[in-house]
Amino acid sequence: MLAWRHVHQAQSHHITTTDGTTLTTKPNPTTQSRKMKLSTILAVTLAVVAPAAVDAANCKTGLHYCGYVLLRKGNYYNQIIEALKKADKSTSSAYVNHSLFYCTGGSNGNIKYQAKCSSCVDGGDGKSDHC
Repeated sequence: MLAWRHVHQAQSHHITTTDGTTLTTKPNPTTQSRKMKLSTILAVTLAVVAPAAVDAANCKTGLHYCGYVLLRKGNYYNQIIEALKKADKSTSSAYVNHSLFYCTGGSNGNIKYQAKCSSCVDGGDGKSDHC
């Protein structure tokens, strides 16, 4: 029975048997190429997606937003509840989703309650929503 000793060196693998015979194997370039492509794709994807995720979180200062638009834009639920409480309004889902809020800006995209709409209309990107 042969005993194998495996030694990993830079670019190739050398296998020496117990009788002194040395076998040399070369790495598979296809496997290395696939690993490189995958790491490149991941790096490019993160570079594109990460800034978009940061930008998507805040409202644009000076615009009005329906509650449901703010919820779709980012994590605004707690700010909506606080704005409604501060204005002495209900925190029901009807108020959360169909109230109009003004974006006062700041690092957290602060908002202020404006009105309860019977039907709140999404004005589109870069435009104010309205009742």
